[in-house]
Amino acid sequence: MVDCSQDSNTGCDGGDPQAAYTYAIAQHMGEVLESQYPYTGVTGKTCKVNATEEAVFPVRFSATPPGNETALESAIANIGVASICFDVVNE
Repeated sequence: MVDCSQDSNTGCDGGDPQAAYTYAIAQHMGEVLESQYPYTGVTGKTCKVNATEEAVFPVRFSATPPGNETALESAIANIGVASICFDVVNE
């Protein structure tokens, strides 16, 4: 998804899962298994997804408040898979 979601998503420079999922849903773009398209963490790669390998197609997503484990639990129970982000700052 980092290579293929280019609209308003900063990919390897922080990334924005909401922008990435919004893009994937709008483009009717599926996601492939990591074993088929491993993450490399390299900025500037071109999207090389093979449409025949798309395994899942996101249709909705939800954002939960930071640090709210109850909201995260509810989102997983009602929506499914969770994408977790970490804000790491060098201080």
